[in-house]
Formats: sequence, C-alpha cells, structure tokens
Amino acid sequence: MKYPEIYNKEELQLFERMITTEPVNIFDDIDVKTGSKNYVLITDERDENDKDVVIAVGSGEIGTYEGGEDYVLCEMELFDLYFEEGFTKIKDETFAGKNIVYCLLPESMEELGEYSFAECCKLESIIIPDGLKYIRKSAFVGCEKLKQINLPSTIETISEDAFSGCEKITIIIDKPKGSLAGAPWGADNAHIVWEEAEGVYITDDGEELFEFYGDDKEYTIPDGIKRIRSQAFSGSKLEKITIPDSLEKIGFFAFENSPLKEIIVGKGIKKMDPWAFGRCQYLTKVDIPFGVETLNGTFTRCTGLESVTLPGSIKKLEGRVFGGCCSLKELNIPASVEEMEGECFSFILKDGETESKIERLVVDENNKNFVSENGVIYNKDKSRLVCVSTIGGKSFTVPDTVKSIDRNAFGANLNWEKIIVPNDVIIDDNEHTCVDSIFQNINIDYVEIPASMFEKKRRILYECKIKKLVIKGAVQNKERIRQISSFCKIDEIIFE
Repeated sequence: MKYPEIYNKEELQLFERMITTEPVNIFDDIDVKTGSKNYVLITDERDENDKDVVIAVGSGEIGTYEGGEDYVLCEMELFDLYFEEGFTKIKDETFAGKNIVYCLLPESMEELGEYSFAECCKLESIIIPDGLKYIRKSAFVGCEKLKQINLPSTIETISEDAFSGCEKITIIIDKPKGSLAGAPWGADNAHIVWEEAEGVYITDDGEELFEFYGDDKEYTIPDGIKRIRSQAFSGSKLEKITIPDSLEKIGFFAFENSPLKEIIVGKGIKKMDPWAFGRCQYLTKVDIPFGVETLNGTFTRCTGLESVTLPGSIKKLEGRVFGGCCSLKELNIPASVEEMEGECFSFILKDGETESKIERLVVDENNKNFVSENGVIYNKDKSRLVCVSTIGGKSFTVPDTVKSIDRNAFGANLNWEKIIVPNDVIIDDNEHTCVDSIFQNINIDYVEIPASMFEKKRRILYECKIKKLVIKGAVQNKERIRQISSFCKIDEIIFE
C-alpha cells in the first residue's frame, strides 16, 4: 500500500495496525491499470479522541454505487478519513452526510465533485495538499463546524455555493487577490485571506494584513492596508519595516520578538495595541506619529531602545509601555498626556542585575495634569507620586504632600541607597494606589516605611534585595509584616 508522503509517523504507524481481512466495498470504480476495486479499511479500535479511522484504498475516481456497503460509513458515529496515494477525484455525493471529523486528502487529488462532503456536520478540518484543481458546486455545503480551510496555489476553479452554510469560515487562498471568481462562494460572513505576494496574506477587502511568513529582512507594507492583525509579524526575520500612511492600527503582539532594527512609521497610525513591538530587542529608535492617543505596554522589554519621540496627540500611557526598556536614555512627556501610571516607567529588567540608562525624564511644563522635578513625576498638586528615578540622586524622601504612591513607582532604576516614606503618608484605596507593590525588583541599602502601610495592603515590597528595612510607628502584628516581607531578600528588619 502506498501512503502519501505528507502523512506523519504516527499516522503511518496507525495504518500498519489496520484490520485488513474484511475490506468494505463502497466504491463503484475499478482502476483500469490494476483491475482492483476501491474499498475502505476500518480500524477495530478508536483513537485517543474516541474516533474510528477510515482509509480509502485504491486509485482513480471514488464514488459510491447502488447496492454497495455505503451504510457502513453512515452508521459510524465519528471517524477520521485518510486516502491512499493515487486517488484523483471524489465523485458527486460520495461522502455527503457522513460523520467525518478530520480528512486528509492525498497529493494526487485533483477534483472534489458536487456535494462530495455536503452536510458533513461534524467536519472540523480538511487538509488539502498542493495538486487540487477543482472544487465543484456545493462540495462543502452545510459543513457548519468547518471554520478554516487552506486552499493551495494549484486551485483553478471554485464553483458556486461550494461553501454555502459554512458560517464565519476563514478561507485562506495561496493565490493573488481576484485570481478566483465568485468569492465567497456561498459562505455567509466568510473571512477570505489572499496571498498578496510571496510570504504575505491579506484579507479579501485588501485592508488587513493577516500574516507574514516570508524570510525577507526588509518589507514595505502595501499602500491601502489599514490594519495589521495580531501576531502578523511575530517571530519573523524582519529587520526593517516601512509602514504606509494608510495604516491605522497595529494589533496585539504584531511584531513581538522580531529582530527589528528600524521602523519607518506612516502618518496615519491611530492605535498601537499592547505588546505591538514587545521584545524587539534590536530596535533603538521610534518616532510615533501624531494621531496616536494611547500606548499600553507597546514597547515592553525592547531592551535596545534608546530614543522614543511621543507626539502631541498622546493622552494616555498605560501598563508597562516602556517596561524593561533599560537602554532608554531620555523620555519627554508631552503636554497632551492626561493619564499615566508608575509602571509605564519601570525601565529596569527583572533580572536584578541590569541597571537602566535613563538620564532625562521630563514632563512638558504646559501639561495640566503632571509635573516633573529632577527625574521625579507627580500629579499637578503633588498629592500623588507617579515615578521616581535616580537622576536626582540615589536617595529619596517622599514629600509630605504625597497622599498616594503608584505601583512600581521606584522601578525606573535598580540600585538605591536610601528611600524614606514618612509616617504621615496615607495610601488611599484608589486606582493609582500600590495595588501590588510600590517597590518591585529593586536593590535598596536602607528603606524606611510606616507600619500603617503594611496594615492596609497585602504587599508593599516584592522581590527586592534590601539591606535594612525600618518599620516606623506602632505595629499590631510583627509576624504579619515578616510574612509580607518574605517576598524579598532582607538582611535586617528593625521596628521603631
């Protein structure tokens, strides 16, 4: 028996265990070369997903015949369908209504006849190798569980209503847009993805780049594309990307973990989703165009990033937008910013070794919501401490005006000599308060904290290295404070 080369090792091992003593003859054609009748083999055991396995044996065209044993497949609850290499066509209605869950066609298959898999309501996946040329009328009509199908470049014709009743199916076609007439071939709400050029898939409307799978190191996105889908370039080999003015949105993780060194950004960008450029460690400079209003975790762990230009349209900075950007030397916050939080400026890595290179952290003097002094950012009346860096020195005392401190407020730098939080600081229960920890993943020689802070929050310190921790004020439960501090490595705790 000759199996298709695309079958994997596990599938071939399964076939070797097939019961062959009683083949089931459901097909009507005889191979003119060998004279042997086509038939199927059925396992006497179920696979790990509680399905039977059926193999079509023979060659040429497949089609059921009157008086054949077609009822055998009709009575099977669930089964996967495989083919021996050599079959070229599935004739009309051959597998219509069968409880096929998974189907793998041979490379020799060229044509799927009318209604060949019609009303296969259990069909979830069908693998079509290169070689298939024709999909005839209503071939997959009513296959409501079929959510995605990949069609090879060899496809020449897809007939009307081929996918009728396949609700919200994604059809990925390895051909240029418009090369096949009749899309979406009867499928309601279908998502059609065309291969625009080698290595790129673009949606049927020409507005969304769906996937980049090429090996190119440089790529220019075609003009007219409005969106880059999530993870479209993730893990690619791209070092340079040019984005047209037509592009409006970059999706989640779109370029995550890519070796990008240069981004030429068009003027039309309005939105960059979280982690859009996360872990792009070779990226050194980014100029964000006017029009972007929110950044949330966009450049997390871009460890080589040295310069970022924020436009005057930015209103909100959220999450670890520059988290782990340890090479960032300068950051200017424009007057337009209305909301931001301490985690945005946690430049250090969590390895406990890599210090950030921040030298300048400034809020525009015309900003109505925030103010900066020597690398420290407050809200306008200084009642809220957003971020502290060591630009003004490695020792810092929280001013008496401060009533709340942001989570990870001291994450801009790794190494501190002394931090003092006075007794009269109250940690308010609001969205800007230290929900988890004020101090995270930093090294402090000496830190002084009021006992009242430990009473209100579960955790003030997290994964820090501290030489001396001084707890000021009345302490109701010393053991509880020790438990809370167990998240850190602390050489000495003193209660005063």
